[in-house]
Amino acid sequence: MTSCIPGDRAGAPPIEHRSHRLADGREAVFFSDRGAAPVERVVDARPLGERSGHGQVRFDRLTGE
Repeated sequence: MTSCIPGDRAGAPPIEHRSHRLADGREAVFFSDRGAAPVERVVDARPLGERSGHGQVRFDRLTGE
């Protein structure tokens, strides 16, 4: 999927974005200036292992939580 977002200033180049699906179904979105080198369509062929189903809690040093 490719679409363009018009520039917000006079003369500003529009931004192009492309989205790809990862092996686990998540979406990866890439943004670039229109006319820049195109983003190659790459297939995410990583083998998916079994999911544990358990989350992980982490300590945030900045907030102390």
